[in-house]
Amino acid sequence: ADGLHCPEGLLQEVSRLRQRHPHWLLTCACHSERSVALAQEEGCDAVLFSPIFPTRSHPGHPGVGVEKLKAVIKSHPSLPIYALGGVNGETIDELMETGCAGVAAIDLISLLTETTS
Repeated sequence: ADGLHCPEGLLQEVSRLRQRHPHWLLTCACHSERSVALAQEEGCDAVLFSPIFPTRSHPGHPGVGVEKLKAVIKSHPSLPIYALGGVNGETIDELMETGCAGVAAIDLISLLTETTS
C-alpha cells in the first residue's frame, strides 16, 4: 500500500505510522475542529472533514455546514481538507468557494453511475 486512511478514533496513531512508513500518504476522517487540529499535529497529509451536509448514511445528523467548513479551513491553511458528507449535484456548488482541497462525493458518484447504467 502507498497510504492509509484512518478513522478519527485512530488519529493518535498517525505519528507512529509516519515513523514506520515515512513515504505513505496518511489521511484521516475528522468530525470536529479539535480532531482536525490533532490530525495536523500528528502529521496527517490531509483530512476528510464530515459530514458537511445531511447524508443518507447518518440519518438525523444535520451536517456541520459550509460556514464551519470554511472556519476549519481558515484555521488550518497548510492542511489539505476535503469535504465529505451529503455532497451531491444540489450541494456541490456550495463548496466551490470554501477553499477545500476537494470533495468526496459518494452520493454524486452513485447518481452518475445510476444514470449511465
